[in-house]
Order: sequence, then structure tokens, then C-alpha cells
Amino acid sequence: MTFADDKESGSVPEERPAIRPPSALHGWADWERGKKIFDKINVPPAPVLSPEEEQATFKLAPGYRVELVAAEPMVANPIFFEFDADGRIWALEYRGYMRDLEGRGEGDPICKLVILEDTDEDGKADKQIVYLEGLVMPRSFAFVEGDVLLAEPPNLWYCQDLDGDSRCDKRTKVGNYGVAGNPQHTANGLRRGIDNWLHSADWGKRHQFRDGQLIEQDTIHRGQFGVSFDDFGRFFTCHESNAATADFIPAEYLLCNPKLISLLRKRNADALGVHISIARNAQVVFLIRPTPQITLGGLELRDDGTLRTYTIVAGTCVYRGDQFLEDARGNLFVPEAGGHLVGRLKLEGSGLTFDDKRFYPDDQELIASTDERFRPLNARTGPDGALYIADMYHGIIEHVIFMVPWVADQIKARKLEEGNDLGRIWRIVYEDNPISRKAPQLSAAPVEQLIAALDHPNGWWRDTAQRLLVDGGDASAIPLLKEFTREGKTHLGRMHALWALAGMGALVWDTARVALADPHEYVRATALRGIARHCAAWSRC
Repeated sequence: MTFADDKESGSVPEERPAIRPPSALHGWADWERGKKIFDKINVPPAPVLSPEEEQATFKLAPGYRVELVAAEPMVANPIFFEFDADGRIWALEYRGYMRDLEGRGEGDPICKLVILEDTDEDGKADKQIVYLEGLVMPRSFAFVEGDVLLAEPPNLWYCQDLDGDSRCDKRTKVGNYGVAGNPQHTANGLRRGIDNWLHSADWGKRHQFRDGQLIEQDTIHRGQFGVSFDDFGRFFTCHESNAATADFIPAEYLLCNPKLISLLRKRNADALGVHISIARNAQVVFLIRPTPQITLGGLELRDDGTLRTYTIVAGTCVYRGDQFLEDARGNLFVPEAGGHLVGRLKLEGSGLTFDDKRFYPDDQELIASTDERFRPLNARTGPDGALYIADMYHGIIEHVIFMVPWVADQIKARKLEEGNDLGRIWRIVYEDNPISRKAPQLSAAPVEQLIAALDHPNGWWRDTAQRLLVDGGDASAIPLLKEFTREGKTHLGRMHALWALAGMGALVWDTARVALADPHEYVRATALRGIARHCAAWSRC
């Protein structure tokens, strides 16, 4: 089964690094042990399954169900997605990744950015619009000033829809972003934080887009794939076998002090409160099928052929919704593409310490599959408060640069090269709580409605309302936001109002001074950061 188009030629990027020989792993990874394990194990077949057949392979934690949102041919190999202000899903397709064991096709312009819409509000997408096609291995995108900033390493594009038909009419290069050729190690993210900056993983830059112009600043290089934030705006990312790292202070603050910069060159950033590993005690995973595509078999496999610890973590998500039970708020959901599961970590603590632990007993994940092609690579909290999962649904997960012979043999044995251009997006729902199927429709909302949404219990609504207020730049919102910093019903709403004013260049001393007396520490800390932004010595922060 395939949905490839006529732009496919099987080309290989010129920038691709040389394939690493297995001998490069001798002495530290004992990769040959993986072959010995699977010489004794009868691995079940992995045929291409329909979405309905794949859904039957899932095992979920008690109280949860999984629903299909979209599948091929409407979407193929999704690795990154966002919800626009009206609740439509924009998904990046990674069709070029490992179409065969040689990795041919990664240089072909066969990837797309598509928009998926549920027009009849039954919970499943029924309309697709191709916003932009002809892309080569795009990584991520962000909504900016009514348009799109798109990362296609090594390029950063400003994409404009000039006639309102949800299709890109003009694409302009505005910067450089990432390194082409190695899809496992290049920049991604472009996720807007509460501070109004676009933050990335595996890239030492942050960005803003104002009045059609890109603003770029240095920051600390951290993470590998995926960016998320908690309610306070702290930065979370991950790195291959490390399920979670977090910043306890804004990373950019370290760059404001020349002595700290000097110290950074001598020590890791985590010594200074940035990129702290917070999941050391919660790395073990529990699968419901063998995992024969783990290159570092000696390190990461149990004797029964199942993955022992996280190894292909990507696109983690701090849950900030309101559809799950309250005990899920602030939990970290961890897609693990090598283990065919999504884990759940409970984060507790305050100040400069975190205690991390698995939420479920040792034999349970939030969702796990017996389908070897289930590849969860990104997670998001939706406007409805449910957890959405991008499933690349792909046979091969290891890249040709890092392929070892026994993994290639496993791929051939079960014909995992077959079945390109498939993919699904799933929604995980807590069964006992109601869920709305109605689209949010915020793109045309008046400023009064957007400001009221800053108090919403679902973080997606707060983030989206703040983005629309800042990007819209409507001066009539400023006095209302100032009032809201005092009168907002929730501390989160008052905090977002302060950041919205900061993003509009309208956070003044009088407003911040009043916020310094707020009963909640989040609001007081936000006021302090706002004051610091106006000091000459902190102008870069």
C-alpha cells in the first residue's frame, strides 16, 4: 500500500553524513547481543494494518479509550502537528524518512503540510487541505501573525496565504535553521512559550516574528526532538533515551552574564539550572511485544527481547488540559517510538527540585501496542482537553546512518520496508468525563472573548488567546488586559495577561508593581521578569 506521488525519485541528500559502521559501537554498546537475543525469539509478523485493525492492538490504562482522528490518505507519516485558532489540525508529513533500507527518497520534495478539519463535529477529520507541498524533510512550524513560519532544514520559511483559501501562496526564506541530511539530529520545535518567544530543541537559537520580520537570539543548545511547557512556562524537552529534561530558570538568563557564559564553556548547562534531567528514576518501560529494531541491544533490551528503558523518546507533552482527571495536570506524557507506547510520568516538587516517578504500576503504560508499526512521535493537548498523538505508522525507525546488520535482517524478515505513506492521528480520552466536539472558533473572536479565555482551565485556550492578542496588536486590548492582571479569576489568567502585555510592548511599571503583590507566586515571578525586561542590563532577556 502506498500513496507516493510522482515527485519521488529516490534521491539521497548531499548533506547526509557517512553511514556509521557497526564497528563504531564496539567497546561500549555490545550491539551484537541484540542479534543473539533474537536468534532465540520468534518475533511475530508485522503486516500493514488498517486504522481499525491497529486500534484493536492497543492496550490502555484503566479509564481511557483511544479514538481515531485521521488516517491515510488524509495524512501520511505525521511527526509534528498543531491546532490552529479554530481547532483544525495542521500536520507535517515526513514521507521521505527511510522509505527503504538505503534511505532513498530523503532528498525528494514529497513532504507536505496539511490541514485536517472535522466539519460535522463527530470527532474525526473529514476534510483535508494541502497548505504546502513539495517539501524536503520539514521538521516543524509555528503560527505567526496570521501566517506560518516553517522549518525545512537548513531553511526557515515565512509562508503566506494571501487570498484566505488556507493554501500557501508565497514562501520567503527569512533565516537558517538546523542542518540538513541527518533527520535524527537537527533543529525542531518552534513552539511558542508563554514568554512570546519561539523555542526549539537541538538548536541554540530562539525566535520571534514581528511586523513581518524574524528576530533571532542565542540561547542554550538543548534537547533532541520536541518542546513542551508547563503552566508556569518552564521549558521541557527530551533526548533519545532521556525521557525528560527541564529548565528551572529561563535559559536565556545565563547568557546575560559574561561570567556565566565562561562557566558554561567549562561545565554542562545543567550545573546552572538548565536542561536538568528529571526522569532518572522513571526510565523503565513496559511493552506488550518484542522490540527487534533496537540498535544498542546490549544496553537497552531485556532477555525476552523487549525494550527495557526509553530509547526513542520524541515530542513529549506536559498535560495542561481539563478532560483527564485532575491528577493528570502537569504530568508528562512520553511518546516512545521504539517501544510502541506512550508513557506517563508524574512530576512533583517545587523550587529547584523535582521528584519524578511512573504514574502507573510497573506493568502498565498509558497506551501500548502489539503493532510494530505504531510509531508515536509527538503529543499535544487539544482544544477539547484530550491528548492527541501523532503516529508516523512506519515499519523502519532506525536511520540508515546508524543501521546495524541484525536490525536490517529483522526489517527484511517481516517486510517492514513495505507500507510507505501511511499514518494516523489518535485521540486519548478519559471515558468518564465529557468531551466537546465543537470547534473553538477563536480566529475571529473579539478581544473581550480572547481576554476571558486567559482564565480557561485548558492551557491550549490560554496559549492561543495570548498568541492572538499579541499577534493581533489591537491597542483596545491593552487597558482591558491591565485590568485583567488585577481582576482575572485565576492566577494563570493574570499571569497570561501580564505576558500578553509584555508581548505587545505595553507592560509598564505601574501594572507590574501591582502584580508584585499578587497572592500567587507565579504572578509575582512574572511581574519580576517583566520588570527585568525593561532594565538595560537585562535587555537581551
